[in-house]
Amino acid sequence: MTAHLLANIDDRITVDKVKAALPLVTWPGRFECMTVRGVDVLLDGAHNPAGIRALRAGLDEIFPEKKRLYLLGILKDKEIDVMLRALLRKEDAVVVTMPVSARADSAADLLRHVRRVTEHARAEGNYKAAFSAALSEVRTAENADERPLFIVCGSLYLIGAVRSLILEEADGRKAAAMLSAQGAGKRGKNKERPVQELGKDVP
Repeated sequence: MTAHLLANIDDRITVDKVKAALPLVTWPGRFECMTVRGVDVLLDGAHNPAGIRALRAGLDEIFPEKKRLYLLGILKDKEIDVMLRALLRKEDAVVVTMPVSARADSAADLLRHVRRVTEHARAEGNYKAAFSAALSEVRTAENADERPLFIVCGSLYLIGAVRSLILEEADGRKAAAMLSAQGAGKRGKNKERPVQELGKDVP
């Protein structure tokens, strides 16, 4: 419908072009998969009942049998219990934390709500520590196929902060790799000269 309306304004916009473009569209923080330390992390900005239901539907459709580990933070003025009942299964594991917002529900209070749905839950107030703890828990599985799906959701503040952590770590690794490559290049230049050149230094 939108494509048809826009075509009335600009004839370069056609339904076929829209269909071709849609698979190329990305929306950071919406069912976005990133990788850190060899672990896939799914980030979704679902922060209200409608968004949470859409996230759960996507997870059930694409990863129906996969174990799930959530890093979850929610603002205290949200419909917390409604969101949790829509999102969590009894077998799901959850690390609750606090989004970086004055409106954030405390980790202890959110944990109390989460445990009404699943007993596999613990709290870590600092989101950086919570992210590291959840990441370590995922990595403990010896077989990558047995790893739970790692999902960060519940607040745009939380996924924005975690996304920045992942990007910063990726940038740090790139910088370290560049420095290592530069160091290797310098060491290569400082290797001993060939034997035929050594004679030039002998009187």
